[in-house]
Amino acid sequence: AGTNVLLRNGFSNLTVYSAGPILVSNLHADGAHNANGVNLYNNIATDVASGVTLTGTSQVNDNHWGGLAISSYGPITISSLTASGNLDGAGAVLGNNGGEMPQPIKITGTNTFDDNAGAGLSVESDGAISAANLTVRRNGGSYGAYLTTGEASITLPGTNVFSDNEGMGVDIHGAGAISLNNVSADRNGQVAHTGSGAQISNSSAAPGQPVKLTGTNSFSGNYISGLVVFSAGAIAINNLTANSNTNERGAI
Repeated sequence: AGTNVLLRNGFSNLTVYSAGPILVSNLHADGAHNANGVNLYNNIATDVASGVTLTGTSQVNDNHWGGLAISSYGPITISSLTASGNLDGAGAVLGNNGGEMPQPIKITGTNTFDDNAGAGLSVESDGAISAANLTVRRNGGSYGAYLTTGEASITLPGTNVFSDNEGMGVDIHGAGAISLNNVSADRNGQVAHTGSGAQISNSSAAPGQPVKLTGTNSFSGNYISGLVVFSAGAIAINNLTANSNTNERGAI
């Protein structure tokens, strides 16, 4: 509880193994020399759905490996996370799939994942994913952000930026409804990591589920295409700009 500062330790700054809930408040964990900045694990038994919660403001920057790794069979809830500049891994990797019951992952507040050697943000769940106000820029690897779930929904409220990443800007997969708001996915992809601005798919849903982009949305200047959507349900897009994408279409 309170405010917790763990900096520049020889291995990870903080590692927790638990069979019960994990709650961390106002975490500042930068500069771990030979591991991820923070590891939080309570995926002990598939029938124990203990959650992981980060409250307040959390920062995991400039660690030698990745920034934040969470593995759980319960819900994961994070508020206002910055995970940037991590030297040999992703900014944040969140997973709670594999338990007996689907559990949600929810990211609220303002969240930044910039300049990581790997992806900025990776989220894998069997439950609903909601991730608000994401800024994901200049990350390495195959994509800036990757979000996947089973038959639950994926929602990105607020304003979300996925730009200047070496690979695809954002890759979203599920079999439920997908709803995004104010998405900018510009200038993604390089020769070594070819990528489009955004790829969105829920085509395996039966019956078909909708894909909806609200607000103002931009997918321009990407190496392959701007926006790619595969769905078995209705597709609705508002205020779309998709210009100057180098090797394919503006929107498919």
